[in-house]
Amino acid sequence: MKEKIKSITRVLLIVVFCQHINQAKAQKNNIKNDSFWKTQNGEPIYSQGGGIFQFIDAKSGIKKYFWYGVKYAEAELYRKNPSITYPNATFESVTCYSSTDLTNWASEGDVLTKNEISRVPKTWVGRLGVAYIKELKKYAMFVQHGNQVLITTADLILPVTV
Repeated sequence: MKEKIKSITRVLLIVVFCQHINQAKAQKNNIKNDSFWKTQNGEPIYSQGGGIFQFIDAKSGIKKYFWYGVKYAEAELYRKNPSITYPNATFESVTCYSSTDLTNWASEGDVLTKNEISRVPKTWVGRLGVAYIKELKKYAMFVQHGNQVLITTADLILPVTV
């Protein structure tokens, strides 16, 4: 009986130790607020007013986080000097980034650009939401565009189409 308890104790210690190692790996890159983020390749992340959603990636079959947000023409100026508030918010695109751990992000590119929207391009865009609508077998992105709501759909996570 004592040998059985010792064996169970050893197994439990190994399990706890392995979990501790996995937690240490997961916490290697902490999420840092109030800072400008970069992709794994060192490129700036432009995702103003964005939202993060979890879906299965059609390419890999892996569950991933997808971060959709807006890039404005003034984004790089603000990044260089955040103490200045610019009077315009010139919409350039809705960007998408993907991650498996919420800290390491890869750019998936633009999923909606100002050229794809027939409305006035110099306007605020935001309040993004993405959902899978199983009855339609499509993904839908809901975007506040000025005083309207723009809805885009796609068969896959990327790209979306108007």
